[in-house]
Amino acid sequence: MHFGQWEGLSWNQIARRFPKLAALWIERFPRQTIPGAEPLSQFKKRIAAGVREIVAANQGQCALIVTHAGVIRFTLGKALGLPARNLFRLAQDSCAINVIDFLGKGAVVRCING
Repeated sequence: MHFGQWEGLSWNQIARRFPKLAALWIERFPRQTIPGAEPLSQFKKRIAAGVREIVAANQGQCALIVTHAGVIRFTLGKALGLPARNLFRLAQDSCAINVIDFLGKGAVVRCING
């Protein structure tokens, strides 16, 4: 996701430079926007399209997707039926392994943060 004014900054840097906006973003996620950032709805559409493409190209096979925590959270959230406001309840450690079986239009999450 392109984070606009926050692009390339650590969370600590964001909180120091934009304290009010950072607090609002946490409080109002996913409704709070970041100036110049990619809209969350567009980010979610890109993720869904990419995952659909990978699943379609690998039916009946295994595929490995290596990505950032935001993409992982949205993909897991969609598979689990979670609203976007709850996605940060899914911890994602560095190098975590998540396993999702995509079955037709549904999905089964077999492992989170393994």
